[in-house]
Parts: sequence; C-alpha cells; structure tokens
Amino acid sequence: FESTDGFPYFIHHVVDGLAMTGKAPDRGAVDEAVRRLVAGNHDPAHMRYFESRITTYYAETDAPVALSMLDAIAAADAPLTLSAIANLARHQHDDVKDEKVRELLGLLRRDQYLEFDEPTRSYGFRWRLVRRWWRSNRS
Repeated sequence: FESTDGFPYFIHHVVDGLAMTGKAPDRGAVDEAVRRLVAGNHDPAHMRYFESRITTYYAETDAPVALSMLDAIAAADAPLTLSAIANLARHQHDDVKDEKVRELLGLLRRDQYLEFDEPTRSYGFRWRLVRRWWRSNRS
C-alpha cells in the first residue's frame, strides 16, 4: 500500500504482477512487483503516459520547461521551493521567468503531478511511484 500511495490503479498493477509470479505476497515480492512497474521494459502500468501527456497537452513552448522542472524535482532528495525549481529550470532554459515557473507549477499541481507543502513552501511529486519512475527513466 505504501509504495503505491494507495492509488488503486497502481495497486491493481502490483497485485497483477504478484499474481503472474505465483509468489506469496510478502514484502520482497511486492518490492519486486513495484520495481517491475518502474523499470520494466514493457511498461505494464503505462507510466510513460505521465511523460507523454505533457508533450501532448501542454503548449509547445511550455512542455520542455515543465519536463525540466519535473526532472529537477524528481532528482532532488527533498521537495524544492519555487526559487530552487526556477533556478534549476534555467540551467536548460535560460530565458524562463519566475512567473512562467509559477504558472507551470500550478498546472502540474492541477494535473496531479505535484503537491505543494505550505509549511515549507515546497513542491514534490504527489505520487511516490511516479517520482520513482520519473527519476529512473528521465533524471
């Protein structure tokens, strides 16, 4: 439950992966099923969708910046503030303004990629499994 954040779609795929192995659902088998979701060659849970939907639905000029922001957040060991995200995004897009980063952070929150922690004023992935996939496949 913990490794999927209770997200039914991911739980379904973990259980499906366990059923395919025929192993007892102990912690090691669950960890292996989650690892296959993240690093499996066939992308059984269609995790790549989280990446491709940005290039499909975000504006052509916004998509590369949003992807860079998600790359930076995924690679970080802790959630990042707006200023840290903006600075990291500028490593690849030197002309991006703070207001554009703020706008994209809002969009990424509404699209369930990110969540905002008000006490620390920082942004992190909403779903640990998506962050883990992102970190493994893009960062």
